[in-house]
Amino acid sequence: EEEKRQIQEKAMQELEMAKNRADAANRAKSEFPSNMSHDIRTPMNAIVGITKLMEHERNDPEKVGVYIHKVQTSSKHLLSLINDVLDMSKLENGSMEMEHKPFNLDKICDDATEMVAFQAEQAGLRVYVEHDDVRDVNLLGSALYLKKILVNLFSNAIKYNRKDGTVNLFC
Repeated sequence: EEEKRQIQEKAMQELEMAKNRADAANRAKSEFPSNMSHDIRTPMNAIVGITKLMEHERNDPEKVGVYIHKVQTSSKHLLSLINDVLDMSKLENGSMEMEHKPFNLDKICDDATEMVAFQAEQAGLRVYVEHDDVRDVNLLGSALYLKKILVNLFSNAIKYNRKDGTVNLFC
């Protein structure tokens, strides 16, 4: 009798844990569209804003070249976000793997800054980027996810800042 009660109790605990995991998964799925729309807005705002600037600078090939580079950087980031949406099935079935490739930390910091600098300027903020004297800026890992983290942090710094404030990136 006691053994039967223990088995039932253990089964109830396992059911409760499974229910909690399912609830957490459902919450994550519900929050996902909101989080993605926030992430997608940053590069999209940069692309829209920079193309507006390009309209006014059509006769200055040097400025247009700089703007094209910034649009390309933001477009690549936007594409990576869209790929994340497509990779959701990999997350759900546990087959998602992190990249382990060489990348340059300075380049990632510069790319992240480029993507949000226009948004910061539109919000009336000043952006300061300072590169420390890091010995090894060539790293192994996921440049894509590091850039996403930096852009997200930058976007939040802009969103929760005050007019005439500053955003500082020490990289």
